[in-house]
Amino acid sequence: MEARFAPLTRSDLSGLGAHEIALKPCINGQTVAPITATTLPLRPATRSGQALAIASQARHGMPRAEIEAQIHARRLAADGAQVRALPQAGPQKLE
Repeated sequence: MEARFAPLTRSDLSGLGAHEIALKPCINGQTVAPITATTLPLRPATRSGQALAIASQARHGMPRAEIEAQIHARRLAADGAQVRALPQAGPQKLE
């Protein structure tokens, strides 16, 4: 790996501290000389199952009524029937 990151030495690479990285950036389609940088530390881990579920629902969730409306529309479309929009429900609480 040392050869790929020259002029950085093996000692430079093995001596990187916490949150330090070595990289060869690509600028305007050209790979340039290696540099070192410092990254941000990770956020503390979330151990609460309920907190994880709430965060996942906020990031990826959809109301059940909306999902069911999409399934219903796909079934109708697959049968060649006319698709009509079903009313949309508001956000649902996670219980």
